[in-house]
Amino acid sequence: MKERHNKGSLLKHEGTPIDITTQRLVESADWLQAETEQILRKFMDEAPVAFAVFDSKLNYVDVNKAALDLIGLARNEVLGKHILEVNPGLEATGRYDKYLEVIRTGKSMTFEDIAPVPRFGDLRLWLKVFKIGDGLGIVTSDITKRVKEAQTLKFQSEVLSQVSDVVIGTDNENRITYWNKAAEESYGVGSDEAIGHKLEDVYHYSWLKPEDEQAAYNSLETKGVWQGENIHFTRNGEVKYVESTVSVTRATDGTHTGLLAVIRDITKRKLAERAAAEMGAELEKRVEKRTEELRAVNKRLRSLATQLSLAQAREQRRLAALLHDSVNQSLASFAMKMDVLIQQTSSTRFEKPLREIYEGIQQSIGEMRTLTFHLSPPILYEMGLEAAIEELARRYQQEYGLECLVHTDGESKPLDRDISILLYESIRELLWNVIKHAQAHRVIIETIKLGDELRIQLEDDGIGVDPEIILGRRRSKGFGLFSIRERLNDIGGHIEAESMTNGSHIVLIVPLNKV
Repeated sequence: MKERHNKGSLLKHEGTPIDITTQRLVESADWLQAETEQILRKFMDEAPVAFAVFDSKLNYVDVNKAALDLIGLARNEVLGKHILEVNPGLEATGRYDKYLEVIRTGKSMTFEDIAPVPRFGDLRLWLKVFKIGDGLGIVTSDITKRVKEAQTLKFQSEVLSQVSDVVIGTDNENRITYWNKAAEESYGVGSDEAIGHKLEDVYHYSWLKPEDEQAAYNSLETKGVWQGENIHFTRNGEVKYVESTVSVTRATDGTHTGLLAVIRDITKRKLAERAAAEMGAELEKRVEKRTEELRAVNKRLRSLATQLSLAQAREQRRLAALLHDSVNQSLASFAMKMDVLIQQTSSTRFEKPLREIYEGIQQSIGEMRTLTFHLSPPILYEMGLEAAIEELARRYQQEYGLECLVHTDGESKPLDRDISILLYESIRELLWNVIKHAQAHRVIIETIKLGDELRIQLEDDGIGVDPEIILGRRRSKGFGLFSIRERLNDIGGHIEAESMTNGSHIVLIVPLNKV
């Protein structure tokens, strides 16, 4: 009942109060239950594994999104239906009996099975089956990919365990994650002892060159791989030279997960290379020493050959002088006496034989002069090399019909007598080779002063001669060219040669005396 003031304001209010606490608690509980169910539904639909709830008859009561994706049906096509209606082939498998056993005994089961799924083919599933009230709850996870990866890893691990090279895997903290059988044998450490430990706890390594370390890091950073050599030190102090190929390992998202190293022991090869290098160095020293000895011997031989040539020239000059001073003089005296005798005789009977004797003496005198010239031309000692060359050319042209032209530059060419003798003998040997082998009709000889050198050039129009033989790069049957080359080398000179289209061009070069 309500009582009001005469102005209408409320003075008092009388009534019976009602307790609505329980109602409010019930409403709060209903709201909380609804909120919880909404959270649970969101959780189930967002979960990556499949959830399914069944009643005691194995009719679908609830199912999350992952389970619907696996089944390939919509929620309204599943709820309320029997499990065999949704999956008719299930009864023929052992899983259906296991579901009934869990409902009957209340004991949970966890197992793996291969199930044919229309959308995906045969999948390997992990299942957790447990009782919920009178019904059943099943949690299913597709582990096909994980199992295949595990099988692949197992296969790879078995393959790597059989290879002869050391294979080591590490993570980003340099902890060993893989250690194959070859690594166990090479480093004397089992995989159970190595895996999980730092690499440096198992062995140490050093670089062949200081700059190799930075080069390896740069290669791994830019290319993801490095290949090279370094040295490993095992726990027992053994030193190993190794050839390594190190690759960066990455996860499927591309993140760096560690390193994989394939290591080959090349210690034997390195030791063999070192021994070969040392042997090669020793052999090279021996060869160098032997070469120096041969050079010294060759130098002595050249010197002896030169001395022999000069001794022969001196002996020939002595014989020439002897022939000239004794035999030639005697023959000349006999010729004069014979000429007087012929003039004085009046008998024609003896005139003819005396004349024949006289002519024979004159012929012998000419032959003796030729022999004297060939033994040792006096002109070489009296007038010098160029005059002797001109006389030699004149005689060869006269005796053998070879046209010989001599050109000089008119310059003074101071030479030691021994060098003049050797050059003259060399030119005579070359001219004789032209006559015997070149089939030439003409030869031109030029003497030229060029700086501190004398160049004597011989050019013929014959069939030519192999320059390799003249220069000593190919052996010849004769001894003359070899002797010329060796004599020139001994006096600081050398020979040049060129075979032309028609004929050959040979140059003798010797140093002049310094004035």
